[in-house]
Amino acid sequence: MISRDLASYEELSRLIDVSIDQYKDPIYGSDKEEALGRVWGAYLHRGFFQVIEDNGKIVAWGLCVEQNPVLHSSQKALSQIYYHVDRQIPLMAKYRAMRLFHMMMIEESYRRKLGFCTSNSVLENSNTFNEILSKMGWIKYGSTMVYKTR
Repeated sequence: MISRDLASYEELSRLIDVSIDQYKDPIYGSDKEEALGRVWGAYLHRGFFQVIEDNGKIVAWGLCVEQNPVLHSSQKALSQIYYHVDRQIPLMAKYRAMRLFHMMMIEESYRRKLGFCTSNSVLENSNTFNEILSKMGWIKYGSTMVYKTR
């Protein structure tokens, strides 16, 4: 399994198609053009985008942005704002992809000299996402998982 940067706008368009197809959201709905515009804009504005491949097949991808996670602090974090994993891959591959993506987030946060990484899964009803991150040294802060890099 490898992690790499986003290749192009066209690749992003294909990734969003897959995401919308696999995760039809009954509450929020889906709008490809809206998603494409927002994700591309965030990526161009110092976003951190990683594509996870397993044997040449894209199995996951995610986007992070720099932000102040809390209003009362000047410290910036690299915050995951979107994460997609292919529903058709085995559970262990999903676990490995998630771990790799979050390890790359931590590495990027150190590179940018940020104080934290933050991540959460707003669409997950179980606590699996948080449990996996806890085992990697992340701590739960409200509904968000935080990894301190300073």
